[in-house]
Amino acid sequence: MNESQDISNSPDNLTRHKQAELEKSRLRFRIAISNELRISAARIAHLCETLLTFEDDPSLLFAISDLHNIRDASKHLQQQIRSGLNPQTMMTNPPDLGLLRHELRNPLNQIIGYSEMLEEEAEDRGALQWIEEFQRLQIAANQTLLLINDNLTQARFDCVDPDTDLRAFGTNRLDRTTGKLEIKQPGNILLVDDSAMNRDMLSRRLRRQGYNVQLASDGLEALEKAKKGIFDLILLDIVMPEMDGYQTLEKLKSNPALSDIPVLMISALDDTESIVKCIEMGAVDYLPKPFDPVILKARIGSSLEKKRLRDQEVEYLRQVAKITTAAAAVENNNYRHEYLNEIASREDELGQLARVFQKMAHEIYAREERLRQLVEELKIEVDEAKKARQVAAITENDYFQKLKERAQELRERNSRAIEEN
Repeated sequence: MNESQDISNSPDNLTRHKQAELEKSRLRFRIAISNELRISAARIAHLCETLLTFEDDPSLLFAISDLHNIRDASKHLQQQIRSGLNPQTMMTNPPDLGLLRHELRNPLNQIIGYSEMLEEEAEDRGALQWIEEFQRLQIAANQTLLLINDNLTQARFDCVDPDTDLRAFGTNRLDRTTGKLEIKQPGNILLVDDSAMNRDMLSRRLRRQGYNVQLASDGLEALEKAKKGIFDLILLDIVMPEMDGYQTLEKLKSNPALSDIPVLMISALDDTESIVKCIEMGAVDYLPKPFDPVILKARIGSSLEKKRLRDQEVEYLRQVAKITTAAAAVENNNYRHEYLNEIASREDELGQLARVFQKMAHEIYAREERLRQLVEELKIEVDEAKKARQVAAITENDYFQKLKERAQELRERNSRAIEEN
């Protein structure tokens, strides 16, 4: 062993090497925390901006001022995260975590407070269609607050085993926010990635988890398949030839037939700006590369569960509209009893409502039928009375009376003639 090898393998050098690796791992972990907070804050801003697109809706006018306050607070939150958790300076100039937690909690408390007040006011005003949107704002803000409280501590920033904590970080966050998810039915997933190896690896893993998977190698192919198929989720890589992930996401969200399909972006873990941009454009979440099996399953399961619940909501509203249409049909006298059979078969309150409506409609029609019969009988009686009046009018005039008297005279004359003979 030569002298240079002795120096490189010396205890001091090995210690320095381990320390350098530890610092790199800590940086990766801190960047992961920064990424999650940026994405979470971007989700709040996106929810608020989406609501503000309806600011001309009369039913939302009461909320516009507070929504602008929430938007301002979300922008302030994003700015504080960018400046306080800058990946370029996080190790050389670490943030004052106590001060940073304070600076981040202030706008979050404003967002939570305003959204809670908006929910209460919407309920008081009967603007029930907006309550769920205000609740989503509260949930997103509370999830962000949970991330801050759990991770912006000195103990977390100086963790001894950051790589293990990094894997646990993604898993635990998802466990808290989404719970344990089960595949209630096979989901149809469109996987879009220009790397054949990534497509093969990820599709095999997804199929083992019970999903139906179709593949596309670029954005153009993805759009064509999305138009022809029925998908519950699209996994979309950001960096691709011809049409990249941004352009593909924009095309998907601008097409009314495709805009409701959840899109989960595939991105490098430290590609923070790209991730935030995609969330702002309408993506529901992201998957970091390389894929962690637990996080992969949790995030896809979460996205599919949200899609399933959204589909249930849309179907529920469709069936409510069908009951409303049935009420109009009863009023217009063209209701058919079998019209609500599908809804009446449900076991929930909507099904009970449909069954009650069917019973009421049947009683209304039966009552109307009885009324029609009574009207017909009255018409007959009226016709008979009319005829009687007409006969009376004819028999009581002078001409008829003279004819009657003459007829009487003729009968009497005939009777006398018979008697004389």
